[in-house]
Amino acid sequence: MPMSRHSTETVELSRGALKVVVAPRLGGRIAEFSLCGRNLLFENPALAGVENDQPTPAWDGVWRNFGGEKVWVAPQGWDGKGQWAGPPDPVLDGGYFSLLAADSEKISTRSPDDPKTGLRIDRTISLLDGQSGVNVDASLTDVSGGGGEWSIWPVVQVRADENTSITFPSPDGFRVLHGVVNNPQFGIDECGNCEVSYKYIMGKIGAGLRAPIPQTERRSWRRATSRNRRATRRARTCRFGLRAEARFSRAGCFGRRLTTPSGIRPTWK
Repeated sequence: MPMSRHSTETVELSRGALKVVVAPRLGGRIAEFSLCGRNLLFENPALAGVENDQPTPAWDGVWRNFGGEKVWVAPQGWDGKGQWAGPPDPVLDGGYFSLLAADSEKISTRSPDDPKTGLRIDRTISLLDGQSGVNVDASLTDVSGGGGEWSIWPVVQVRADENTSITFPSPDGFRVLHGVVNNPQFGIDECGNCEVSYKYIMGKIGAGLRAPIPQTERRSWRRATSRNRRATRRARTCRFGLRAEARFSRAGCFGRRLTTPSGIRPTWK
């Protein structure tokens, strides 16, 4: 269902049955990722036809969760400097992004400068060659010169029901970050993979990989300052589509293919 019903301007990329709709004035998010007319991303029906007033004085301070795909900033928290205190957030999550470029191949947007974190988000969205997916190339720029340790946090909200599940490799299990400890949505399957099934319960987990980031990539990822005290942190390029694949070395699990409503395959720049 098109985001035009949210009363905001959009731009789109399309190829065959695939359509990608970007809404710059909804935090630069991908509002629609559809195949054959079916949007695979979550759209909040409660906000149908609602104008995004979060960057305006009329905003009441309540988070407008329009859904879709976007970028947040980590670490998240409300304890002070060095943490992103959102959502709600009227700049990086719900701000009016500028449309820098739009053609048949890619769409580029830029957030306003955030006075709280001193950061700015740039995103370029393009279609993957020969695949039903998109490439999201994002970066953080330290416009304040204040430095600090920040990470790009890709967020994808997917249409889900009781038949939706996601499986991904997690050699060291997972840790509950929010919600009840015994949340029935999270578990480990017979092959040692983390399995998430949707049961309409709020929760959040964290899981890591044992393999370290190569040193050259770590330097690029953690680069904090540069000439004129302005720093740009290149994002990991996040690709998402209909299928994710992984190989595991555990007996009986090697070469297993994982199918998800929206698999995320990060690569490092």
